[in-house]
Amino acid sequence: MGRSLVTEAVAFSKQCGYRPLFLWTLSRLHPARRMYETLGFKKTEGVTHLLWGKLLTEERYEPGLQDEQGPHRLEHKA
Repeated sequence: MGRSLVTEAVAFSKQCGYRPLFLWTLSRLHPARRMYETLGFKKTEGVTHLLWGKLLTEERYEPGLQDEQGPHRLEHKA
């Protein structure tokens, strides 16, 4: 179901011309990260900070096609 939702959201966003296209997840959500990567998304940013009383890392993913728009940045903040 998750794969279908992401695929549909990407198609809708492209159809409407929305840019940039990206999503956020937590580094500890391994199944979600794998799914995004198999759908062609690349990790472009990582930010570690206190969320819900725990030190967690949020990761930003963008479709691989956005590689032509310039280099990605990876940030790690404590």
